[in-house]
Amino acid sequence: MGDRPLLEADPRWYGTLGLPEDPVASETWRDPFVLRDPGGDGWHMLITARGKDHPRLDDGVIGHARSVDMVTWD
Repeated sequence: MGDRPLLEADPRWYGTLGLPEDPVASETWRDPFVLRDPGGDGWHMLITARGKDHPRLDDGVIGHARSVDMVTWD
């Protein structure tokens, strides 16, 4: 683990830093909300994010991740 985040924005789905088309944009990947899976199969995390191919100021999305152990997230 160390000092790395448990979860990072997947550039396939979410806007990340360093995109050539918008070099001054910030990476929004914050405010995680973790809740137990209602079916009893681990955990869900909802994250404030930016959609990858959305127009600026219309790119707010909710990221979703799942975990069985709250350490490894997909």
